[in-house]
Amino acid sequence: MEERSTLSAERKALLEQRLKGAGQHVKERVIPKRPEHDSAPVSFAQLQMWVIDQMTPGNPAYNLPVGYRLTGQLNSKALEDSFNAVIKRHEGLRTTFAFRDEEPLQLIHPEFKIKIKVTKLDHLTGEERENRLQALASEESVALFDLSRLPLIRVSMFKLGDAEHVLIINLHHIVADGLSIGLLLDELDAFYQVFTGGGDPHPPELAVQYADFALWQRRTLANEAAYAKQIEFWREQLGGRLPVLELPGDLPRPALQSFKGSNVFFRIPAALAQELKSLGAREGCTFFMTMLATFQVLLQRYSGAEEIVVGTPVAARTPGEIEPLIGNFLNMAALRCRLSGDPAFIELLRRSRDTTLDAFSNSDLPFEAMLKHIAFEWDPSRNPIFQVMLQVLSATVPKIGDLKISNFHFDPKIAQFDLSLHLYEEAGAYLGRFEYCADLFYPKTVERLSSNFEQLLRAVVRDPQQRISQIPILAGAQTKK
Repeated sequence: MEERSTLSAERKALLEQRLKGAGQHVKERVIPKRPEHDSAPVSFAQLQMWVIDQMTPGNPAYNLPVGYRLTGQLNSKALEDSFNAVIKRHEGLRTTFAFRDEEPLQLIHPEFKIKIKVTKLDHLTGEERENRLQALASEESVALFDLSRLPLIRVSMFKLGDAEHVLIINLHHIVADGLSIGLLLDELDAFYQVFTGGGDPHPPELAVQYADFALWQRRTLANEAAYAKQIEFWREQLGGRLPVLELPGDLPRPALQSFKGSNVFFRIPAALAQELKSLGAREGCTFFMTMLATFQVLLQRYSGAEEIVVGTPVAARTPGEIEPLIGNFLNMAALRCRLSGDPAFIELLRRSRDTTLDAFSNSDLPFEAMLKHIAFEWDPSRNPIFQVMLQVLSATVPKIGDLKISNFHFDPKIAQFDLSLHLYEEAGAYLGRFEYCADLFYPKTVERLSSNFEQLLRAVVRDPQQRISQIPILAGAQTKK
């Protein structure tokens, strides 16, 4: 009889919270407002970004660029005013960073306004215009930020026609995370409606600011006894000699980690995505868990590794008053995946489910705070703990006034890890993006890897009982070769 497993109501709630980023609503305020309003310590997530920037100043790997196509009559002045209203509302967007008394600090500026940079491309048409747009968007995505100076948010607008524009928003990750983008767009929409003659001009007041959270987090984590169980979990999970994933590269690994990247895009059709979701649901698994299991098979077939550590971003927006804040609340979970014994895919899927749930149940402890309790060898040529990352994002429906908005995808030319797989839900289908280190892999290699992954997805749906060593990964053209 086939083994089935279901999640308890408590674990389902936890998983949904971690994947979607919904914090726990609280009736009483947990985070007090700080007494000093012009400075504060950095949060643990910010500390990681700050250290990396000190090692490689201006490193664009932690830029956070996003793009949107806007169709309709755009009021440029109202849009710029809307951005500045959001900046006024969120201290984190007018914060810089300094080093004082042997500690990095946040410095909050009382006011700051941006100007939207406008580039006209309406004199170009067709493929020439699109190629130029892609090149300029990629160029903007790697433009350097200086953490000691404002701005740490830049906005660029490309005019393609009277009623057609592309908006590029680029923030440094130290002041925002992925969920912050959605919050930013929601507030832009609210303020844009105000500045174009409608909407409520008085949004709810924020209970706290990001710097309040950072100070609270520092004080809370000073008492490690409160996190003893989670510290012990990660010591056990990441104890012993950590596996180092050695994917066969095309180029020798640089002595210092390279953040020069590129991307290969692909699509998972809606019908296939639904089949994959159904496969996972039969085993009490989310789409993320199914993708994690399939990604492991891909990595194992390329590397031969029987243990692989995959990093994944986890939303850490608790307690509840920080839910509406724009800021970096991201935590990373290290999923130590074991593929020994050549299991059937369905068994690997169950292992992935259990690994994910256990990790998410212990993800309140910041990754940066966890590291000091783990013994690992520091190698300046690669990321510590894990070298590959997986991220699955649910569909979003951005809105700004009466404008029609769709995602604009472009190559940001940066890579935080050797290889990352990003999946974005769009109308039931998924846009996939393999982000890779361009100083390790040639484009053709990652294009082949992407094709292999697509084959794997179809193969596991057809027969999830296959042992992972037997799952076909070659496309027709590759088989002939």
